[in-house]
Amino acid sequence: MEMAWSGCRHMEVGKSLIHKLRALKVVLREWNSNSLRNVDTRYKEVVDEIDEMENKLNGGELSSCELKRKRELHTQLWSISHLRESI
Repeated sequence: MEMAWSGCRHMEVGKSLIHKLRALKVVLREWNSNSLRNVDTRYKEVVDEIDEMENKLNGGELSSCELKRKRELHTQLWSISHLRESI
């Protein structure tokens, strides 16, 4: 984003701003596209890990470290779900 913004230095102020905003728009679209894919991928990874822990829990007990990790995963899942809904 910084490169897109600083790319137009030798133009008139009005034209420079227009070019900077257009360049920034392209960069932001690319970033948004990549971020959305990353959110969906991370969501699936967290759900899969929670499922693995649930299966392990059904077969026995989880250690204190595993229980702590499961709580962390649920927190991450909530955050990712909230982010997905806001997009």
